[in-house]
Amino acid sequence: MSLFPAYAQDSSDNKTDNEVKEPCSELAALEAQLLASDNDDEQSAGEGAAEPGAQPAREPSLCDQQDYYLDRNFDIGNLRVSTLYYPGRPQYKSMAPWAALGEKGGAGAKARARARRYFAAPPPAPTAPHDDAERAARAAAFRVLLAQDPADEATWLRYIDFQEQAWSAEAALAAAGEAAAKLRGSRRVRAALHRARGVALAPRERLHALRQDLAAPGAGGAPGDADSLLELWLHVLAAAAAAGAADLEAAADAALAATRALPLAYPHVLYEYGAALRAAGLWERLVLLLELVCSMNFPPAAFPPRDLPERLHTAEQQLQHLEDKVSSSGLPVSTMWVRVERARAAAHWRAPPAGVSDPDPQRAPAPADVAALLRPCAPAAAPLLLLQALRLAQVPLLPCAGYALRPAAAANDARGDAAEADGADALLALLRAARRLPPAHAARAAPGVAARLLAVFAEPPHYYSDEAGYLSWLSALWDAAAAWLPPEQRVALLCWRLRWLHALVLLLDPQEAVGKREARRIRMEARAALKRFAGTSPLPYVHFARIEHAAAELAGARRAALHALRAAHADPAVPPHQRLYVARVAGEVCGSAVGLWGTVCGALEQALPPDEQLDAAPDAALRARALQACEAQCARLEAQQDARAPAALDALLPAPAEWAAARTRLAGPRRRAELLRAVLAAAPGECAAAERYWEQSACALALEATRDQRLAQCARALAPLFPHNGLLALACSGAPLWAWERGGTQEERLRALAGAARSHRGAIAHALPALLRAAAAAWDPAAAARAAAACARAGRAGAGGALLHTLRLESEARACAVRPAAALLAALDRYPQHKWLAVRGAAWCPALCASLADVLLERGLRAHALLDELAPAPAPEPH
Repeated sequence: MSLFPAYAQDSSDNKTDNEVKEPCSELAALEAQLLASDNDDEQSAGEGAAEPGAQPAREPSLCDQQDYYLDRNFDIGNLRVSTLYYPGRPQYKSMAPWAALGEKGGAGAKARARARRYFAAPPPAPTAPHDDAERAARAAAFRVLLAQDPADEATWLRYIDFQEQAWSAEAALAAAGEAAAKLRGSRRVRAALHRARGVALAPRERLHALRQDLAAPGAGGAPGDADSLLELWLHVLAAAAAAGAADLEAAADAALAATRALPLAYPHVLYEYGAALRAAGLWERLVLLLELVCSMNFPPAAFPPRDLPERLHTAEQQLQHLEDKVSSSGLPVSTMWVRVERARAAAHWRAPPAGVSDPDPQRAPAPADVAALLRPCAPAAAPLLLLQALRLAQVPLLPCAGYALRPAAAANDARGDAAEADGADALLALLRAARRLPPAHAARAAPGVAARLLAVFAEPPHYYSDEAGYLSWLSALWDAAAAWLPPEQRVALLCWRLRWLHALVLLLDPQEAVGKREARRIRMEARAALKRFAGTSPLPYVHFARIEHAAAELAGARRAALHALRAAHADPAVPPHQRLYVARVAGEVCGSAVGLWGTVCGALEQALPPDEQLDAAPDAALRARALQACEAQCARLEAQQDARAPAALDALLPAPAEWAAARTRLAGPRRRAELLRAVLAAAPGECAAAERYWEQSACALALEATRDQRLAQCARALAPLFPHNGLLALACSGAPLWAWERGGTQEERLRALAGAARSHRGAIAHALPALLRAAAAAWDPAAAARAAAACARAGRAGAGGALLHTLRLESEARACAVRPAAALLAALDRYPQHKWLAVRGAAWCPALCASLADVLLERGLRAHALLDELAPAPAPEPH
């Protein structure tokens, strides 16, 4: 047997190649040609002297056929190539990676330019019409419509949008000012005016314009409108804080004096003032203010908690050890300053106990520093005061919807609450809302990826760990607030707390030891809260089922969900819309069949079947009857909407709008298409109940559109109508531009996309998918560059707050083309009073570290460390 099968001619009649079978005689003839000469010259001479007619005749081969393909140059396993004799060595050429199979292309060939993929190429900005005549004609048409009906609110709003899209933000501001002068009582026009000022004017210019509005006769809007006057004062406080105006306490005192006739004014003014302290990093003063306000307006309780001496001693030792380690590391002074600043801010968020001295003058604020904000609160405003105190403690408002934000944000800005978009708690709310999306959606990330993203952008102090005691302090505030409220509002607060715990559990990985330990702690905290404050309401138990399900306790989750579902149907005091809500959440935990049974039985007001029958979906006839009942109830709700504004905590409870969501779940594709057209045709008005009804209908329609593979199209059509809804903003983010209905031009699609990102929540939600991909790729430079581009696109409409600028700064610094200085200067120009923007900028721009450290001192921001104390000692002079 031969060592090389190619030369074993007597072993068999035929030899097998990788793909074809050739006769042995053909192989012998080819081998004879290769061995005819001893060198390349003789071979070339022999080939040149040979005549075509002198070649020996051979049998027809498979190579002569038209449908046969033989790769003589690139086939690695070609047995017809000699491996013993040098002239038979194949001369391979490297093929270009972009070349097609069989195409000639060497390493020296000119590479073909590769086109960028649609998801990598940034979409063009929404362009204005190029023809000035066309713009003038459209503006003249708007003027004719406004002259015919000067009180048409919808036409004024469309005219303001046209001015911004076709001309500039300054033109939109002029149009909004003209509309506000015509319609002084319109809440939506005032919101458009505040948004236009926030986009077109610098903080000092905006403050000057607001002071002129206050000095004008009939300031605030319509005569006798206390709500509009409160809006104006809240914007004055926000602009004064952003502009770095002195005596912010005096401005807050003046706002309280001007709005004393409105009982709900004090919690809103307190929130704006506290948000300014939080952005400046003055956490010792903010915590002191919250503790004094709660002690002044509520009975004695376990809040504020006492500092444990052992914990304080351990925290100070750990801080000193970290500072010594950083000082001896040999790192640049800018890096040492950033690390020490963050470490001290995490440990020193609360004033030290009495009798403990500290050389830092800002470490122990006096009660006189916040005495201007210590006021008695009206009993009707007590729930709102507790809600605003928890929001100042960085607890996000859940659910992430516009109907929950409207009672808590009285500033009435079309962009939403700017203070909410200051920290990573806005990301936490959006990450929880993304859990309702399909698993393959770009905004829905794995728990580990979401936790890594929040770890990058969370500012100290935070409640993701209890090393410095902040989580214990916040838990004490939760318990005290629930104890201070009456039973009906206590349930709403407890549901909010359980949603917050559910958002924290979603960040954990149940397969890791750390995740299991933290999930066990959160479940114990949730059980303790249920035992103390749940009472007989089924709503907290169904939220607890969500926590169990997120912690991978499927049996406990099903048990809690079924208990809540049967308790809701057994208690006649439970409203029908709460039963529908419990059924919807039970369907998320136990499966769609259980949710359908709960919805059908809740709509028809009949008892649930036994547990063994819940796993099979109800029949079509029963679902049709339930759909008819939902249609009748929705018709009554659309005809008779409650004009009263709900309380802040009542907006966190289920509302009669659950009937619209149940109708959508039971309807077929044709009926859902009709409901979508009805939602798009419904003009948003001043009624809060109607706004919530249509918003929940829109969310249900977007989620049900997943079954028809039309989630992106449906969400992009609905998101501009409800810009503060996190679910709709997330649903239309991360989808390609071709995911649209037919008939619209690309300019119209991009313009609608920009309109959906005009709120702070919408802008952050549009950048979230790219940020999650960058975090999953460990901030690879290319992924970071795409995240930075996504943040830049999301902020084109002037929304996103300081958080979006922080996201862009960190992404720019990790990108391939390192240029964080431009992003830093743009952020500081827009938010000069935000401390952590300057600190993060010093980490990535060491050349600006000394200037940024001076900025903290000049603007009165919290500075825990100085550059001089971290600079190395000068070398001793030789004697």
